[in-house]
Amino acid sequence: MDRAPGTFTTEPDPTGTTLSLRFDYSTKVPFMDRVVDRVLWHADRDLDTMLTTMKRAIES
Repeated sequence: MDRAPGTFTTEPDPTGTTLSLRFDYSTKVPFMDRVVDRVLWHADRDLDTMLTTMKRAIES
């Protein structure tokens, strides 16, 4: 990947805390985004791990 900036933000809300994530990437290789999505992002298992880690960090 040529560039992969990411931004996390947290905001209090009436039910707890809202966590927002923005992540972009770009590459000069055609169709590389599809490969990256398949290899690096597994939402079914990664999202729960990410949210648990973020929750611990926010609450500590």
